Amino acid sequence: MRRGAGRSKYAAITNWFRQGLSEYDVMTLAGHANFSTTHEFYLAVADDLIARARQATTHQVSQQLLQKSCQNSQRGAN
Repeated sequence: MRRGAGRSKYAAITNWFRQGLSEYDVMTLAGHANFSTTHEFYLAVADDLIARARQATTHQVSQQLLQKSCQNSQRGAN
């Protein structure tokens, strides 16, 4: 687990990527001399965003299916 300044820097880098800053801009702001260091953060954030988007989409589709099912049940009861 990250502690202290390392944790704050990780949070800042993660937020910069989530806000849409380019990898180059984040590398510059973070003070990374090596692009591969910044890229590791980028991949972690991208994977997290993809996973969250999938989860949100799955949840939304489930809610829509449930709503349609309830509507169809109500029509059948009439």
